[in-house]
Amino acid sequence: MVEEEKRRLAIIRRSKFILQCPRLLSRLNPPLSSSSSSSVKIMTVTKRAKQGSNSNWQAACRRRHFLKGAVKSLRGGDGVAWTRKHNLGKGSFGFVSFATSRAPIIVCHDDDDGGGGGGGSDSVLTNFAVKSAEVSMSSSLRRETKILWDLKLSPHVVQSHGDEMTQSRFDNRTYYNILMEFCEGGSLAKWIKKLGNPGLSEYHVRLFARDMVLGLVHVHSRGYVHCDIKPSNILLARDGDGYTAKIADFGLAKRVAAHPNGEEDDDELGAVRGTYRYMAPETVSHRVQDQYADIWALGCTVLEMMTGKPLWDSQADLSHDSQIKDILQRIGNSPEWPELPSDISRDGKDFLERCLVRSLRSRWSAEMLIHHPFLSLDLTARS
Repeated sequence: MVEEEKRRLAIIRRSKFILQCPRLLSRLNPPLSSSSSSSVKIMTVTKRAKQGSNSNWQAACRRRHFLKGAVKSLRGGDGVAWTRKHNLGKGSFGFVSFATSRAPIIVCHDDDDGGGGGGGSDSVLTNFAVKSAEVSMSSSLRRETKILWDLKLSPHVVQSHGDEMTQSRFDNRTYYNILMEFCEGGSLAKWIKKLGNPGLSEYHVRLFARDMVLGLVHVHSRGYVHCDIKPSNILLARDGDGYTAKIADFGLAKRVAAHPNGEEDDDELGAVRGTYRYMAPETVSHRVQDQYADIWALGCTVLEMMTGKPLWDSQADLSHDSQIKDILQRIGNSPEWPELPSDISRDGKDFLERCLVRSLRSRWSAEMLIHHPFLSLDLTARS
């Protein structure tokens, strides 16, 4: 009788511990009798939790149609199906890590391409980037996830493969993560800095400019403004022997036109956002930031590729705040126009004049720029 009571108490203690550590349930198989109420309780709780987790994930897959794999998160900041390797960068939103899959992750491309082309095929995800932020500060990332899903399958926009919550092993904080396409070439800013003066060859400038314009055609057709086009937000993905430029970081993007499916943006349209050096004159002076502001920023980025240095150099002896004020004054309230390199081609000069024109009525759209002679080149030989 005493032995039976000891055994019963031991079972109860073990049951409470296992309930607090669900992962141990798959490893432990205690010799509990079928009449033990604690045994029935454990199995019931575990079964219900597992069924609930699976059904929630399946419902999310049906909603998003683009990721199958991880069902829940492991401690340590990794997902069930992937592991963080090293940091790729950080920003005001959080940080980006390189990750590899340790279990099959299938990316499901919906038949309904939403205007992005392609669709209907699945692929296996092995290497990718994970963009992360603490849950309490993840509103921008959550919004970016929604926008990237709306822009899915464009070859000139960095793709999202889904989202997942993880928990840090160090501080027990919960993080929101976007699983994103990994671009092996890094950012355009890195290449501009590496090559320095006089910048990239005109062939590569034309090649990457065409990629960016094609990306903007798609972004603008969906009713969005990127609001932060600049070299550090253009990533280079391996394409055969060369690279394709892709627009990334939609954390500041906003919708300013009617969406094809009738949805409205809940963001404040009047809010100005972006990097001051790439802001358009009308954005600085009148707080107007529509698709044409992206074209101005595109022109700044193309010119930076040509020269190897950013536009609007300010006096070195000024403080940082004074430099910002000086540059914004020159952009928004002066007739000053960026200086072009002397060896630029006629088509290149004309292309920049279509982008960096102060008058909104004269500035070209992305749809118009894609037919400009500067972007008419043989794309079969990327290098």
